[in-house]
Amino acid sequence: MRKLSEMVTDRRASGVYVLQADADAAQVWEIAKQHGLAFLHVRGKHVGDKDAFFQEAAAVLNFPEYFGHNWDAFEDCLTDLSWQPAPGYLILCEHLESFSEQSRDDFETFLAISRDAASFWKDHGKGFFVVLLDTGRRDPGIASIEL
Repeated sequence: MRKLSEMVTDRRASGVYVLQADADAAQVWEIAKQHGLAFLHVRGKHVGDKDAFFQEAAAVLNFPEYFGHNWDAFEDCLTDLSWQPAPGYLILCEHLESFSEQSRDDFETFLAISRDAASFWKDHGKGFFVVLLDTGRRDPGIASIEL
């Protein structure tokens, strides 16, 4: 299994990953800091639907006021981030269990847009990593990693 601490040094590894359950946000933040990445922490404890997800993500990712609270606008903002200049990005998403269960289609859209954004940033010379803390559910489309 690949290690997050090694992957973030290679922008070609940009993508969406599930991190082992015994990791915590402080450890992920430390890895981001060590490698000069912007660390953004989406706390999804109260996120059960798309609207709540947009509110949380927009606040954490410092989206501009013109963010339209829809998937197209979300993708546009993830592939801009000019207001958040950094050599690369590590977005930790915690407690998205309710969102993934109650709004499965929207959760899948979030994953697809995150993958597209990772590809965009990789092509533009920056690492972009979306890391989900393990919810106990295995999704064959998301690679598992450890610290």
